[in-house]
Amino acid sequence: AYCSVATSVIALNALELPRPASALYPDFPFFTQDNFFDGIDARIAQSEVVAKEGMTLDQLSTVLSHHAVTVQKIPGDTLELPAFRELLKTHLRESNRFVLLNFNRRLIGQMGGGHWSPLAAYHAASDSALLMDVARYKYPPVWVPLADLLAAAQDPDSVSNQPRGSPLIST
Repeated sequence: AYCSVATSVIALNALELPRPASALYPDFPFFTQDNFFDGIDARIAQSEVVAKEGMTLDQLSTVLSHHAVTVQKIPGDTLELPAFRELLKTHLRESNRFVLLNFNRRLIGQMGGGHWSPLAAYHAASDSALLMDVARYKYPPVWVPLADLLAAAQDPDSVSNQPRGSPLIST
């Protein structure tokens, strides 16, 4: 259920942002799953609840906006395939932008339910996106047909019953 946090921490550390100090490695500040919620109002998200239920698109977008990034929340049901394709082409070629995706694993042929992972690339010839799963021990990076990925992002999550989707983050 902490996949939203793992996905976010990966993206935040890859951006040119001031990073919080870490007691674990005082000479190397970085975002961690432990400090991700520092300064976040408990009414928005609590790490203990997230550890059990995960995060909705709205919650993660709000938490990310408290970090030094610009967040554009894209609900899955607002996208059609051509727009999703163009969004990935635009955002995945920029080093200061990341596409985080909330999707239903079952709809891309995997076991499980709701999940978060970063997208890394778009391949036009196969019309697919490279999904860099944060549960690497279980699922390696995989190219997923864009139509399947979009259907998985349009599926409602089980907590809010709202469509999943994507927060796009940038500096």
